[in-house]
Amino acid sequence: MNPQVAAPAPPFRRHQLDNGLDLLLLPTDLAVYMAVVVELVAPIMLWLGLGTRLAALALLGMTLVIQTFVYPQAYLTHGLWAIALLLLVKYGAGKLSLDWLLWERNSEPA
Repeated sequence: MNPQVAAPAPPFRRHQLDNGLDLLLLPTDLAVYMAVVVELVAPIMLWLGLGTRLAALALLGMTLVIQTFVYPQAYLTHGLWAIALLLLVKYGAGKLSLDWLLWERNSEPA
């Protein structure tokens, strides 16, 4: 008896990306590199609490682009992400963060 193996995913096709991002004002290559950097660096910054507001803004911008151009039907998921990121932008990471250790702790009166 031969178990059926799922077919491998089709290889990535450049024209699929180019056609999906026609409305962006950036060249596709630049948009891809920016997205990769934001997706890899911003979550680490959020986890450490370092540059929390900046990282949350970057992820919020990426969420808006994904909602608009890639998955417009996923508004509920992206809306929840946006709410969480907006809370981080407004309130910051709190006392268990590197932001607080570097900036807020030093500005409190002794």
